[in-house]
Amino acid sequence: MTKTSRRPAGTPTRRGAPAPGADIPAVIVYVVLGLLVIPVVAVTVFSAMIVARHGAVADEEAAREKVLLAARQQALNFTTIGYKSVDRDVQRVINGATGDFRASYEQNRTTIKQTVTKNKSTSKGEVLSAGLRSVDSDSAVALVVVDASVTNVAHEKPTLQNYRMQLDLAKTGDRWLVSGVEFVG
Repeated sequence: MTKTSRRPAGTPTRRGAPAPGADIPAVIVYVVLGLLVIPVVAVTVFSAMIVARHGAVADEEAAREKVLLAARQQALNFTTIGYKSVDRDVQRVINGATGDFRASYEQNRTTIKQTVTKNKSTSKGEVLSAGLRSVDSDSAVALVVVDASVTNVAHEKPTLQNYRMQLDLAKTGDRWLVSGVEFVG
């Protein structure tokens, strides 16, 4: 019978290597764990940055959509007016306006009403396209193309009018209001 001798754990073998099952020095464990943890942390941080960036882009797009929606609606309000509903139609424009533009429109309310009523005018607008030339946190410039079907005492059959408008918008509270209108092209 052969006798086998057992060496205590950590006793070197003939070649000087630790015996099987010997404790691995703590430094090596920490280095290996560090090498495994660093990539995981880096991937987590990178993922968080991507999610945050995506959130910021989504917020920016939502803000731009809100401006475009206001511009489209106000362009529609400008081009939709009728002699039977002139008071309501003019008020709708005023409600979506601000600053000097609002004051001027309010001042001309009576003239607009008289002209529309006298000529029995109707105009029904349809927004064809809209885009933003510029936008920041409190102001924007939108370009809007509108077709309007117009009738009056001189043209009982509807005629098609095409409008290209530049609308200056200002953020007032949480609303975008028109501060200026220019017909272009």
